[in-house]
Amino acid sequence: MKEAYDVIIIGGGPAGSSSAIRLRQAGLRVAVFEKDQFPRPHVGESLVPFCYPLFEELGILEELEQTTVRKPGVRFINKDGSYTTTYCFQNILKGPHHLSFHVLREKFDKQLLDKAKRDGAEVFENTKVLTVDLADPTQAAAVVEDPEGNQKNVRARFLIDATGQDSFLARKLNLKKKHKDLDRIAFLQHWDCSTDQEGIDEGLLQIVYLSSSKKGWIGFQPVDVNRLSVGIIFDNSYVKIARQKYVDQGISDWKQQFYLDEIQQSHHVKTLLSKSKPINRLMVVGDYSYKVEEKFKSNYAIIGDAAGFLDPVFATGVYLALNTSKNTSLAVIELLRDEKKGLEKLSTAYEQYEGALELLEKFIYNFYNPDFINLAEIGKAVNKQDESHTKHMIAFSILHFLMGGDFFNEYKRYSDFIEFLKSPKNLSRYLHLVIDNPDFQESNCNKTPGEIYPMLNLAK
Repeated sequence: MKEAYDVIIIGGGPAGSSSAIRLRQAGLRVAVFEKDQFPRPHVGESLVPFCYPLFEELGILEELEQTTVRKPGVRFINKDGSYTTTYCFQNILKGPHHLSFHVLREKFDKQLLDKAKRDGAEVFENTKVLTVDLADPTQAAAVVEDPEGNQKNVRARFLIDATGQDSFLARKLNLKKKHKDLDRIAFLQHWDCSTDQEGIDEGLLQIVYLSSSKKGWIGFQPVDVNRLSVGIIFDNSYVKIARQKYVDQGISDWKQQFYLDEIQQSHHVKTLLSKSKPINRLMVVGDYSYKVEEKFKSNYAIIGDAAGFLDPVFATGVYLALNTSKNTSLAVIELLRDEKKGLEKLSTAYEQYEGALELLEKFIYNFYNPDFINLAEIGKAVNKQDESHTKHMIAFSILHFLMGGDFFNEYKRYSDFIEFLKSPKNLSRYLHLVIDNPDFQESNCNKTPGEIYPMLNLAK
């Protein structure tokens, strides 16, 4: 471990490791300090298609194409299973990136971190950052502790916080603010579910609505051969009431029992898991919706989930992390050459991030709004004279673009697009081009098991 670097990165997840890769591409001296030892379990496993070109730039695309489950689209299912709507990426994306990815995070995160190591970043796992000193606007200093408990002082011209929901720097500087309107809690576990089973062989991310009192959903997707990830999101108020019932019954591991009981209440998921069993410990993440103020200055930047997180429903977490990592890293490279230009570039990068986050927030509020159209029912026939038809149209079109992931770079255009669809004349045009198009009324995305599970091809 050296005493001085160009950039110190705290956190070796997707945001931190991808930053390290890009900074090393510019020839900078980079140190990554990660408190855990990889591989480590983590949540956030489904990715949007627009991650594809980012992986290509990072030099890891070919490896992921060979070792990772592919994701052709998303299916929404209403709470009783009577309606479903399937969104296939190939309908809006005609290149190879119409097949996105589902990742086993313990494997995926290690692949990215290993790539950073191969590119020359100095990576220190099982190493904690104890304190940081940002008093000097021209540098950042930190005290780190290695696995043996030895402490060392390190410094750099710039520090990047990529500590995920731990939000190390935001907590230290009192910049982290809870998102009051999104008070939810997530339960996640993996199951030994056969890859050949109907409903899993398609590779879709599938989201099942829960009742309005729960204000949540069940999401499941294959993350490896014979391995299904099943997560449930609830409003925290519902979980608090349920918890008390389990405590009163003397059930010590109430979280696990609560999770299993909720699965049993969904006929669709219960049937899917009827011959399966959990294969890892239940992961529970609460209070995950928050915002961070003052995300950068002349000697630091906060990126990825450490800079804020809203909700996992549209699977945008890793995509946002990779994009903020990219834009911030390019700005830091410029800053080390010319501070004024670098700060201007950082300002532009975070303006784009905030715009994308604001647009995503609108999508999320619409999803949880009981007065908004159920996304599982949009694919069914709609009476064009029905006054609620406009809601159907807007929701249907939004979801195709959102699920693609292009909203980060084009957030202004998509905000304008929402307004565009409010015009009856424009709506009629869109109806002819999209809603009446049979391509947007598919029940599945017609992909073979070999396309969805490329690792099976390697095993032959």
